[in-house]
This record gives sequence, structure tokens and C-alpha cells, in this order.
Amino acid sequence: MIVLQVTEKHIKWRNTMDDNLSRLQSALIMGLSGTMALLLVAIIFDYPSVSRALLVGLLTTIVWYVFDPRLLANSG
Repeated sequence: MIVLQVTEKHIKWRNTMDDNLSRLQSALIMGLSGTMALLLVAIIFDYPSVSRALLVGLLTTIVWYVFDPRLLANSG
């Protein structure tokens, strides 16, 4: 019985970790792709705004991780 409880806890923990890693991966992909696009625009049109582009990319990554669309879809 104890082994079964430990196994169930491990499975729940593993699923939680998989969800968190999936959220992080999706946030990094969105943030990095947004950052690359903003950097390209910044370099082409206005070079001094590169730091602003990096900041917006970082904020995009954080917001995408916190407000993951899959979580919002599942909660409603």
C-alpha cells in the first residue's frame, strides 16, 4: 500500500514537472522568436533600440510563461 502511494505521488510529481517544462519550453520559443523579430526590426530601422527589443523579448517570455494559453483554456 505504501509503495502504491509513493508511486502515485511520483506520477503526479512527474506530470507536474512535465507540464512546467512544457510551459517553459513554449515560453522560451515565443520569447526568443519575438526577440529575434524585434532585434531584426531594431537593427534595420533604429539601431539604438536594440536594448528595448531585448527587454520586450524578456517580458514576452515571462508573460507567456505566467499566462500560458493552455492553462487559461483549461481553467475556463
